[in-house]
Amino acid sequence: MCLKSLVAVLLGGALLAGVTGCSAINRALTPPPKTRHVSIEATVAAPGATVVGSLAKGEPSDLPLWPGATVASSRILMGSGGSRLWSATLTTADPYAKVAAGLESGFQNAGWSVQVADASTAEASSTALTVSSSKVAGVVTLSSQPDNTTKISYLLTASK
Repeated sequence: MCLKSLVAVLLGGALLAGVTGCSAINRALTPPPKTRHVSIEATVAAPGATVVGSLAKGEPSDLPLWPGATVASSRILMGSGGSRLWSATLTTADPYAKVAAGLESGFQNAGWSVQVADASTAEASSTALTVSSSKVAGVVTLSSQPDNTTKISYLLTASK
């Protein structure tokens, strides 16, 4: 770049700063934010998915969770022989059909065995997933709620 061009750019920038303020220059010279990559996690439950709130310590590490769901309750009980009973209830604003399909796929993708029982009626949608892995077994239920949210309830037992 020749010296005249450089001086013209600098003077133009100074003039723009004087007229519009420095923040306008910063906006003009700042590149646009990068678009966030949307992963498969947005439509499928996955182990380690981020939820809002705290889960009881001791949930199975490979447990598929619905991303962005809010924890309504979570607890763990120790049983005889080192077994544990883990329960949690989560809610999400995502539509029931999306969550039902995504939970089933999420468990299958994580290597869990899944059996699906649809208990929907004309008034409400409800599904029970009987799930098991090498050390964990239980039931995950989901149901549509009157406020158009979806409730997900886990009841799992884990052995040592």
